[in-house]
Amino acid sequence: VFSFNAPSWIEELEFIYGTKDKEQWKARDPSISGIALNSMMQFMPLPEETKLELYKSLYHLCMPIFQDKTVLVLMMLVVMCTMEGDTIVSKIRQNIYSMLTRYLQKNSKNDVNFEMQNIAKCIETLPHLA
Repeated sequence: VFSFNAPSWIEELEFIYGTKDKEQWKARDPSISGIALNSMMQFMPLPEETKLELYKSLYHLCMPIFQDKTVLVLMMLVVMCTMEGDTIVSKIRQNIYSMLTRYLQKNSKNDVNFEMQNIAKCIETLPHLA
């Protein structure tokens, strides 16, 4: 989701690559340039219909909020704390949602409820992207 929302392939690589990957990338021939995920998708060894569905799903999640790494980390924690029936995990999940809401109140230019709806939509979509 972050890579699809990144302003350029440079930000995508910064987010995805580890230290050694970055060193290896810097050591490449300078005539070799990167390519954005949305362009790279056309070369994936998947049926065209699958690629189109993946692209459409990611396109619906193109929103500035998903360029924020803090939002992505908190979303990931919410997803990891999804265990129906476990009250302790439910409390942890609710605390993470509270942190996310407070973070958005301080840092988002948009309405917090609007952003939380976008985040819920993204979390809902994630299993379909796997």
